[in-house]
Amino acid sequence: MIRAHLLRPLRWLRRFRKRRGYGIHSPAAFQFVTGVIYEKGTYYAYAPLHTERQQLRPTTREKDDRLLFRLVNFHHPRAIVAYGEGRNFDMACRYIKAARNCPLHRLSPQNKAPILTADADCYYFDAPTWAERLPELLDLLKDGTFVVVRNPHANNSSAEAWRTLCGDKRVRQSFDLHDFGICQCEARLNKEHFVINYY
Repeated sequence: MIRAHLLRPLRWLRRFRKRRGYGIHSPAAFQFVTGVIYEKGTYYAYAPLHTERQQLRPTTREKDDRLLFRLVNFHHPRAIVAYGEGRNFDMACRYIKAARNCPLHRLSPQNKAPILTADADCYYFDAPTWAERLPELLDLLKDGTFVVVRNPHANNSSAEAWRTLCGDKRVRQSFDLHDFGICQCEARLNKEHFVINYY
């Protein structure tokens, strides 16, 4: 954890020119970066969720969970599959559920049940072993699918899975925030990959 905190300022400097939509020419991507990733507004659910954070005491940043809230709020999914476990995952799921009143199916890495869920069009992965589920995920990608991976560079297998996911032809726009990987499967969009300076 300490090492990650030390590396964050260095990563910010390295990605300095990738901040706040700089250099993005796609109107859809620019709107997504400035209006969702960098959005600064206060949502109705932030205050009660902050109180829940104080009780649950996750080690993740509140800023990151609020980003999850905005991502789900932006996508308006019909159903969500969340893959992970632990206190941080529990807190993230509370933000996800607060953002969208739709079925949220939680799946632990210890549970080998398939991630396929009827009508699911949003997938959130919050475990270093998410790469094991990549073949299943690739079978489920369709127009309208939205995928969020927390810490896609956590290890070599995760980073390789992230590159494979981004390279899939159905993924039209992908965003590498380092702390998060975001993929949108929208056939109307040109295929592009963006590195974003998310501090």
